[in-house]
Amino acid sequence: MVDYYLSCKRKHALLLAAVLLGLLASVLCAFRTGRERGLQESIARQVIRFHILANSDEEEDQELKLQVRDVILKQLELLLEDSGSVEESRAIIRENLESIEETAEAAVRSRGFFYPVHAGLVRDEFPQKTYGDCTFPAGEYEALRVSIGEAKGHNWWCMVYPGLCFTEESGAYVSEESKELLKHVLTEEEFELVAKEQRITVKWKLWELWKERHG
Repeated sequence: MVDYYLSCKRKHALLLAAVLLGLLASVLCAFRTGRERGLQESIARQVIRFHILANSDEEEDQELKLQVRDVILKQLELLLEDSGSVEESRAIIRENLESIEETAEAAVRSRGFFYPVHAGLVRDEFPQKTYGDCTFPAGEYEALRVSIGEAKGHNWWCMVYPGLCFTEESGAYVSEESKELLKHVLTEEEFELVAKEQRITVKWKLWELWKERHG
């Protein structure tokens, strides 16, 4: 009887410990989520993305998207080469939206297409995106958006401020020079979130022990 009582007591203690661990994990997860959301919002205030949407996922529309991307990137490189802040970059882009739209439209027409083209500076939700060893968290960002035709195809994006654009997604990486640009506009904590993969794994040791002994 005593052994049975002690056995039940140990089981209850293990179960209570597992519950407490679960609560602790939930608190830590909520804290981490809130912290990362705050950092994402802070990062978003320091950057401007470039987002281009293809008419469709047809091969010719996807190729057209990349061709339009290339001519706009060349234009942006000239427009923003002396920009020293996100505010200045935003003002330059706004002043040149019509010109950017005309550049994109001319690229579309020169390749035999007659899709309507629209360029605008917008705020929108973006999924998490990784380039090499840099990951930009999901959330709302400001972006120069160029929409081609129905804009229902796969999109392409990069950062126009700071300048982190690449011409080939498949081989995309963030150079040391580009990382220095990020360090210049982000705080140390924000840069750590972007530049390092951060994962917290909570191991349920006592719960695993419980299942091993009594499962």
